[in-house]
Amino acid sequence: MKELILHLGFHKTATTSIQRTLLANEAKLRKQGILFPVFRLGRRKISNHSIPLYSLFCPNPENYHINQRWQVNATDANEHYEAQLNRALRSGYSKVVLSGEDISQLPEAALGALRKKIEACGFTIRTIAYIRSPSSNMTSNFQQRIRSGSALSAMAYWPQIKKINKVQSIFPETEFIAFKQACEHPAGPVGLFLQRIGVDNCASLKIVTANESISNEATRLCSYLHEHAPLRVAGKLNPKRANRHTGLLHSIKGKRFQLTQHETAPFLENLRLENEWLKENFSEEFCDKGIFPGAGEAEWTQPQIDELAKIIPLAPPYFRTLVFNYFNESRLMPESDIVRIFDCHYTALNTQLPPELPTNFWQRRIAGLRFRLFRIRKAILVRL
Repeated sequence: MKELILHLGFHKTATTSIQRTLLANEAKLRKQGILFPVFRLGRRKISNHSIPLYSLFCPNPENYHINQRWQVNATDANEHYEAQLNRALRSGYSKVVLSGEDISQLPEAALGALRKKIEACGFTIRTIAYIRSPSSNMTSNFQQRIRSGSALSAMAYWPQIKKINKVQSIFPETEFIAFKQACEHPAGPVGLFLQRIGVDNCASLKIVTANESISNEATRLCSYLHEHAPLRVAGKLNPKRANRHTGLLHSIKGKRFQLTQHETAPFLENLRLENEWLKENFSEEFCDKGIFPGAGEAEWTQPQIDELAKIIPLAPPYFRTLVFNYFNESRLMPESDIVRIFDCHYTALNTQLPPELPTNFWQRRIAGLRFRLFRIRKAILVRL
């Protein structure tokens, strides 16, 4: 009997590392009769199966944020995805692995349609999902959403209970594994997953780890940028900015992102109820040992400020404006460094750059010239 292993994540449980490891060892796995299909769309090579599967089975693929970000026609993309999925399911391999954290985000009816399609091709389904403890999940979830374009001030936390129940209603055979337990495996969550799906001689495989976390300071600055220049407006991409600009900040190293006591307080009751539910339905392995908010306030160090100084010249005018405003409002950077990075005493003069964001090429060029003239004028005033 053919077996399809459906890896559902969940989010922030080393899913990217698992996918990259499977991709890096694709040839060796095929020799063992295991297919990890790689989808393609144009020049893109897709090993995160969230993208094709979510686009294929969600109710409104044209609203899927990946389709919007890539600016692809959802109907055309789904035709390509459908053909490649069919090819994988009819490939003749005894074991096929599909992996994607967004699969669990699909509505119940969509998950049911996915199951029917897989079973229609003669597969038995084995579903695997890692679960983070509630407090750890919330912190990682918030950071990921900030990376994707959301602002911390606008976030709410939804416990994993509904998602787990939804998955169990369609895939009652799902193997839920505590992420803490997976991390204790000698080869980490990736090694445990390979072992669980029956890969032989795991030690011979190349394990790829993907550390996607960014520092507490960079995360909070990204959140400010998203709040004052949203990546999406009315559900559509904001033409005035691009997410790759905040990606410049990911090189700023430092302590991991943590929530403050004030930021955690609104969610304490939800966290308590989720911990109780996980303990009752699974075990204490799935729960927090205690909910202790970290000292999450940003504290910029000199190496971080020096790294930011290298980034600022690479950024567009609107980005520099917002970064300056952030430090001018928060006072997280010494005035001497603001002078060094922004070339004049903005703070001392109690001035701010114009907040308007350019919308097209010529407006951006004009805004850039105005920005340079503004700097020159203020520098002259300072010297006077």
